Order: sequence, then structure tokens, then C-alpha cells
Amino acid sequence: MASRLQISKNTVHRRIIESGYMIHAKMFRRLPFSQLHISKRLQWARNHMSYGDKWMAVLFSDKKRNLDGPDGNIKYWHDLRQEPRSFFSRQSGGGSVMVWAAFSFNGQVGLAFLDGRQNSPKYIETL
Repeated sequence: MASRLQISKNTVHRRIIESGYMIHAKMFRRLPFSQLHISKRLQWARNHMSYGDKWMAVLFSDKKRNLDGPDGNIKYWHDLRQEPRSFFSRQSGGGSVMVWAAFSFNGQVGLAFLDGRQNSPKYIETL
């Protein structure tokens, strides 16, 4: 006969973490950086450390599309003895919004909301 054990969700989470085998981790959409990727990025940074005043003419920018549903921030209990899990994202359907921002030596640029697909002429217009 099975007994009903009264236990809280927090106790279960605590015991899982204390086991040393499980962590609460973010599920990756793609493979993480390889050692080669890391080495190349580090080398680029080292090569540009002495860039000096030239950094004043550099603008770093990025865009991000947010879906009306899961967009990559999925967490799960990862068993450290197993390979990390990954997922496929939705390619179409639903609503989304795309935003763009940038920063430079002089500070940050305001957030821009982008319409439609971004090709070269539209990106230049955004800049």
C-alpha cells in the first residue's frame, strides 16, 4: 500500500540540488561556443586592446526579435551526468516585435522598433 508523503516543492528542489547531479539550467537553442570560438574572440580582443582613440569611431549594435511565446528562455532540470538538452524554435506564426539598439564611446543610442524584414537599405536607414 502506497503512503501519501507530505512534502513541499521547495524541499524537493533543495534535495535535487544537494544531490550534486542536477542543476536548474537554461536550455540552449544551439550548441554553445567551441574552444576555437572562444580562442578567436579572445585573440580579437587582445589585438584591439591598443586601439586607443579609434574606439571613439566604433558603434556596436544588435537587434533582437521577441515572439509572443517562448523565444529561447526555457529552463529545465539538467542531470549533470547526461548531455545538455536543446530545443527547436518556432519559425512562423504568432506575433513578434523586433528591436534594435547600439552603444559607442559616447553612450547608448535609443531603442528602435523595426518593421518587417531587415535588408541592407533598411538597416542603413535604422543607423
